Amino acid sequence: MTSDVATAPGDLPLVGHALRLLRPWSLLHSLRAHGDLVRLKVGTLPIYVVCAPHLVQEMLVHDDVYDRGGAVFDQVRTVMGDGLITCAHARHRRNRRLVQPVFARSRMPGYSRLMVAHSAPLISSWQDGQVLDARTALHAIIRRQTTATLFSSRISPEQFEQLQEDVSTIATGWLRQLITPARLRRFTVGAEWKRASSRVHQAIEDSVTLAGKPSCPVAHAEQDVPELLLAARDADGSGLGPEQIHDELISMYLAGVESSSTVLSWTVDLLAHHPEIQRRAAEEADRVLGDRDPTGEDVDRMPYITHVLHESLRVHPPTWLLTRVTTRDTTLGGHHLPAGTNVAYSAYQLGRDPAVFPDPTRFDPDRWAAESFPRGAFVPWGGGPRLCIGMQFSLAEMVIVLSQVLRTWRWTAVGEPARARISMLHMPKAVRVRLERRVGS
Repeated sequence: MTSDVATAPGDLPLVGHALRLLRPWSLLHSLRAHGDLVRLKVGTLPIYVVCAPHLVQEMLVHDDVYDRGGAVFDQVRTVMGDGLITCAHARHRRNRRLVQPVFARSRMPGYSRLMVAHSAPLISSWQDGQVLDARTALHAIIRRQTTATLFSSRISPEQFEQLQEDVSTIATGWLRQLITPARLRRFTVGAEWKRASSRVHQAIEDSVTLAGKPSCPVAHAEQDVPELLLAARDADGSGLGPEQIHDELISMYLAGVESSSTVLSWTVDLLAHHPEIQRRAAEEADRVLGDRDPTGEDVDRMPYITHVLHESLRVHPPTWLLTRVTTRDTTLGGHHLPAGTNVAYSAYQLGRDPAVFPDPTRFDPDRWAAESFPRGAFVPWGGGPRLCIGMQFSLAEMVIVLSQVLRTWRWTAVGEPARARISMLHMPKAVRVRLERRVGS
């Protein structure tokens, strides 16, 4: 029975743990000490956080029992719609098959060329001796890359530039909506947020409409993403409707920009405070790339940089709490969960479990070459049938950008390590580093 599940300390009448969730890191750190399954309360709503890797894996594999839903996903749907990230189990399998061509390995050469084309000018514009706001700079790079790889050939140059601003506005407003009771949200969501959301959705709508017009010029010879989604067909000949395509594009765009830029920002901060690791990563980029631009094929040739990113993801996963809802009565770790129970897992809590990751606060990319970890312990990409469909795309994008930066710049920390800000994502408040142009770059 769920009555025998421990409740995390610190809950208050009426609000439960809502105030502690405004600064959740210490709360998440404490959960494992109270058991494999721990009860939190958001207001009066109980949410059962799964803290043991083997139980997280069980939950992720059985996505028909633990379906996408709960407070986090309900809120994400208000912005992203009902794409692969948020849709229910009943729709997921079919839609994933239809979206899969977007992330085919054969498309990576084209994507990587666009990534380099939109990142290289920004990276080269930095100045020797400059104190760089790395979080803002990297967000700008990923925004431009994601816009270009998804649908830059289908929107106007004016929309392309406006999207860069609007996606940031949307991201910063999410947490306030999530922790505000539904009946009060209309008072807390500002006009600027509403306008930004409307413009992003309109740009997506325009891209889908134009994709159906063969006379529309495109930026490259192969099909772009809206065209791929329009052309995708199931075995019975059916495809995705315009609304479904809209939701998939907005999901890819917002998740891609915010997650990748957040991971890279934390990575730059970690490397600033670990100069020997930064040196080793730069040597790998030099050895593999020489004086040429990276390509999609280079990603597999830079394992140490990949390990650096994995370790950054372990220490600072972008999504810190994800929820599911049980579709029927079930048992997890010996505890009975009735249908409709809200359950959750935290990649942040799991990645800092000392029983799985010795000395968990130590930034050590070598642990990824020397050790293997139980399934369910490292889940920044999710897992099971709902493993992030864009995982390889995102990882390649981050390796390409980081290798470009490492090849050109050396950087040192300005101040203390970055601290996390309150957001839907676990993102740094600020990452300030001093740049030094590397000799010969």
